[in-house]
Amino acid sequence: MCRMFIELAAMPVIWVLALAMPAAAADPVAPLKIATFRVDATPPLGSPLCDGAVPPVAKVDDPLSARGIVLLAGEQPIVLCAVDWVGIGNAGHQAWRQALADAAGTTVHRVAIHAVHQHDAPGCDFLAEELLAAAGLSGRMFNVEFAQQTIDATAAAVRAAIKTPRTVTHLGLGRATIEQVASNRRILGPDGNVQHVRWSFTADLVARNAPEGIIDPDVRLIGFW
Repeated sequence: MCRMFIELAAMPVIWVLALAMPAAAADPVAPLKIATFRVDATPPLGSPLCDGAVPPVAKVDDPLSARGIVLLAGEQPIVLCAVDWVGIGNAGHQAWRQALADAAGTTVHRVAIHAVHQHDAPGCDFLAEELLAAAGLSGRMFNVEFAQQTIDATAAAVRAAIKTPRTVTHLGLGRATIEQVASNRRILGPDGNVQHVRWSFTADLVARNAPEGIIDPDVRLIGFW
């Protein structure tokens, strides 16, 4: 027996199932199938990181990746992809979704791209690049050629993956509360204004010891068997 898991921290389980399950009504005998893909997304040395906010790549401690799944259930495929980058925005987001939609034979509305948001990682925003290029600052935010190569490689991986999907016979659902991991970043004072800010690393004990604030404290998992 094989199992495959995808973490959906920001996506309610019921939403994914609602996308995947309508095929059962249209074709009750169509099985749910799943294809997985993964490509390297590590930028070359010298590439900008964190949209140019931190020093460029000097060495690689941990390789980055773009990985995901394609759900096939009798209707147009659904693609879920997580990328180890700081952010994917605007025209970059559109380019990623369109490329994977074309590769899977589906529409962009059935493709979800998630950036994991490490800070020592590249971003991708082709619209910002156009504005910077017009001001003579091309390539300052991210390595444009590398970003496009990664999109193309991921699309190729999707095309290859959907040729050999695996049939899902069981779904496993999990949910658990996590503690001391997530919190509100901005802490308001009695006057309603921001009194403290918790950054990725915060030495201020007052900020660190303040209440977590209003957050979603749960991690949700779907297991495909």
